[in-house]
Amino acid sequence: MVRDRIVFSIHSLRVREKLLSVGSELTLDKAMDIARSHKVAQAQLKTFTNSACNPRDQVVHAVTAQKESRKRAKKAEMKASHQNSNDVTERSRNCGYCGN
Repeated sequence: MVRDRIVFSIHSLRVREKLLSVGSELTLDKAMDIARSHKVAQAQLKTFTNSACNPRDQVVHAVTAQKESRKRAKKAEMKASHQNSNDVTERSRNCGYCGN
């Protein structure tokens, strides 16, 4: 009887379903834990959806830009290395990175 009053006094349909799924093993402590975890999850979801700009997207773009910058720098370094090479035998070997 008390369990039914607790379960059906909950406004959230999802929390009510979770409480019912526990069945006869439901205690007041378990009910409070389920309700608290749902409340925390809803607060986190609200925080994620209310953010105007997703910081994850900015981080991904920053990493992509750094990666491209490193590629260009490595290629320029290898090209300069080949141009500065005076040894004929060193020039005759192909670079494992760029093939020149």
